[in-house]
Amino acid sequence: MAKPFAEFLGANQGVLRPAAQVARVVGASLVVACCARVSLPLPFTPVPLTLANFGVLLVGLMLGARSGFVALTLYLIEGGIGLPVFSPTGPGGFAQLIGPTG
Repeated sequence: MAKPFAEFLGANQGVLRPAAQVARVVGASLVVACCARVSLPLPFTPVPLTLANFGVLLVGLMLGARSGFVALTLYLIEGGIGLPVFSPTGPGGFAQLIGPTG
């Protein structure tokens, strides 16, 4: 099975300090949020093209399955409570999660 990119850099030797792990997860959710803000609205569909897919793949590659899952769950929670982390073309908040782009 493939290992996360962070293991190749030697970052996962031993147990990471909890503060460093939390910082990585929060930073990864912010990377996805920044990527989602770059969007290209398409006139024939309510779903815009964004860089969020690239951000998700990058987070999965860098953090691995467990930490990447936690980072993207945090991203969805941030957007669900109303922070402007989703694409700017939608309604935002929880309504964007249950709409056509959810």
